[in-house]
Amino acid sequence: MAQSPLEVTPADAAEDYMANWDALSTMIAQGRSFSGRERHCAFLNTCGAGGFADVSAATGLDFAADGRGLAVTDWDGDGDLDLWITQRNGPRIRFLRNDVSVRNRHVALRLEGTACNRDAIGAQVRLTTSSDRKLVRTLRAGEGFLSQSSKVLLFGLLPDEAIEELSVAWPGNRAPELFPVEQVGHRYHLQQGRGIAALDDRQPAAIRTPAPSETSAVARTSPSASRRLVLIRRPEAPEFSYVTFAGDLASFPNAEKPGPVLINLWASWCAPCVAELEDLSEAHEELAAKGLRILALSTDAITEDGEKPDLSRAKALVARGNYPHAMGVVDDGAVQVLTKVLYDVIASQRPLPLPTSFLVDARGKVGLIYLGPVTSEQLLKDIDLLNASPKAVEAASFPFAGRNGIELFTLTPLAFAQAYEAGGYVDDARRTMSERLDAAPGTLQELYFLGALEQSQSNWTAAVRAYEAVLQRSPDQSAIHVPLGVALWQSGRREEARRHFAEAAEHARDRPALWTDLGRAHLQIDLADEAVAYFKRGDRRDHVAGALIAAGKTAEGCTLYEALLRENPENHQVANQLAWALATRSGGGPAATDRALELAGRLGELTAFRDPRVLDTLGAVHALRGDFEEAIRLALKSRRLARATGQSELVAALEKRLRAYEAESPWLEK
Repeated sequence: MAQSPLEVTPADAAEDYMANWDALSTMIAQGRSFSGRERHCAFLNTCGAGGFADVSAATGLDFAADGRGLAVTDWDGDGDLDLWITQRNGPRIRFLRNDVSVRNRHVALRLEGTACNRDAIGAQVRLTTSSDRKLVRTLRAGEGFLSQSSKVLLFGLLPDEAIEELSVAWPGNRAPELFPVEQVGHRYHLQQGRGIAALDDRQPAAIRTPAPSETSAVARTSPSASRRLVLIRRPEAPEFSYVTFAGDLASFPNAEKPGPVLINLWASWCAPCVAELEDLSEAHEELAAKGLRILALSTDAITEDGEKPDLSRAKALVARGNYPHAMGVVDDGAVQVLTKVLYDVIASQRPLPLPTSFLVDARGKVGLIYLGPVTSEQLLKDIDLLNASPKAVEAASFPFAGRNGIELFTLTPLAFAQAYEAGGYVDDARRTMSERLDAAPGTLQELYFLGALEQSQSNWTAAVRAYEAVLQRSPDQSAIHVPLGVALWQSGRREEARRHFAEAAEHARDRPALWTDLGRAHLQIDLADEAVAYFKRGDRRDHVAGALIAAGKTAEGCTLYEALLRENPENHQVANQLAWALATRSGGGPAATDRALELAGRLGELTAFRDPRVLDTLGAVHALRGDFEEAIRLALKSRRLARATGQSELVAALEKRLRAYEAESPWLEK
């Protein structure tokens, strides 16, 4: 009864087979479909009333997917058949539970061979009903494509039908064996040679259907011509050159302008592109408040057959639109390197549609790709996703609810250690990484992870060892001087720490982002005045204001925050930091409290009271005003939203604030 070929395939035929697979893979990468984009089909046997009826749509089985294997089983034990389907595209596995409400009954049979094979493969069961219907089932090993349905045979019976006779023709036996079955609606065990149908009812299998994800607050886009790809493993953004509309040659990335960047490809003749540019322009202040820069690059210079490009239409559009973000023109080479990013992610050899956008995080890695227009509303949400936890990013990356089966695959020691750390099992993370490094030298990422882990636990000596190992392996890792300096300072080796800070400052002339890193490091070691100086070198006035407050110069810091708000009233991050300082630093008086409430209340309305950091600030303001009931309510909501978006540090801070509010004490920082 085997359904697979029994003959050995010749070697030359196998080579042809593999060559055909290579050709097929190329066709798929170019946009072709395994299934010809046909939907799944289901046909109902009408039992003599005209053959089979197409019930694909009526049953809900007509998925637009490339299905392969099909297994049939009564998975939930309710007497009807459920389906498991495997597919070449996602979701790779589908469970379809049969919940049709009917009065029909059933009987299920589990066969066991004794003289034949134990699984009774090849046995044939014949069942005659009281209405003289004759039903036949054969137990097979494998059916369809690489599939095995349940070996429990299920017979459907009409509401008033009983079983008149049930017989099994076992493999190798000519005469069938009779098994009396009096009651229906049960499962029975039929053992060869016993002639007894033993009751074999089982508890239904647990069905863990995936619930809608609460891990990420990011809204998923509805199916449309546009596609939004959230990348779990972020590739480096490519380097390329472009020409500004002023005629200057420029390049990406720009080391002087760190932070998240949206690279947007458009054309003047593309109506969706123009509409997208206008939407992004209208939302410029909101996007800039989150630190996003937009680099909109026209593809009008790319022509077919070597024709001379005509940029007049693109220039007129830019002049007329007066767009607030950077604009430029790219050639075919720049588009090719961007296309390669997409190809490396999804193995697509098709040209990029217009518009196409790449959202690059502050580290220069591509976090999201938009094939088609992206709205400013979606962008505002996705900017936060760039800094979300891996779990939140993973949840947002799937276009449907489900489980990814990662438990079926071997993870690296680093991945295990990171998972332990994310779950709060620091000792297990350290043990996993230490065992790995004891067995082999380890990668730079593994050494850096161990250093950061030890630093997070204030194990300064161990952190120093790990960071020094990174520098020994790769002396050009200039950024490592900053955390190494912190670890040395905290372990008492302050002269060495200052040498590493000075080394980082030397590199900061070419990597301005290091000024900010140095400022943050000096805040961490309680040298706020030096942090102010570093932030000033990096021209980060918002950080300067925060460092001034940390240095005890609250009035000066708040004054700088107010100045920044006058320059850009829509800078929500600065507004929230100012409100937080006014609410948590004593000595401001009623005027400061009222100003904090004004700022935080407005931010709450603008964010629909869904931003956990804004809610945290608003809770602190209410606690300062003595309204602890409202402060607790806001802190609880903030904690829930922070958990949903993977902000573990904020969750831990909110736990402390909640305890203070419950004790009717405002949250005041030194």
